[in-house]
Amino acid sequence: MQQVVVALIVAVAALYALWHFMPARWRRSLAARLGLGAGAGQGGCHDCGDCGACSSPKINKK
Repeated sequence: MQQVVVALIVAVAALYALWHFMPARWRRSLAARLGLGAGAGQGGCHDCGDCGACSSPKINKK
């Protein structure tokens, strides 16, 4: 039973690593095919219009 659990953990870790290092274009295409939604293939960098953080003035700290 332990071997099955360990094999599952290793398989999930391998799939995560493969997904993470896959080119973004491939991730978006695969996410669309799997029906994972539009946000599934995006990384941390996205359009500034999404949250508006880029349009807020920066505070100068002295």
